Amino acid sequence: MQYKPNRADLIACRDCGEQHGSYMVQQSVWREAMRQSSVRFLCLPCLELRIGRPVMSEDLVERPINSALLHVMRRYERRSE
Repeated sequence: MQYKPNRADLIACRDCGEQHGSYMVQQSVWREAMRQSSVRFLCLPCLELRIGRPVMSEDLVERPINSALLHVMRRYERRSE
């Protein structure tokens, strides 16, 4: 099942204020990002800034909300090898 966000699903990033779709990362990645300050939602670029590296497919939780993002990330990662 592929998750397709609609306008009602957009959330404002705590760091940049831009509206983005939701995703879920592994708890270890989220804890690493929350060392600076605890927030409810970060967009992927702001999450990457906080953890100091690109988010990879293995950082995401296998859930329907991540299906489209995981598909794109895995294709990109395979091409980069």
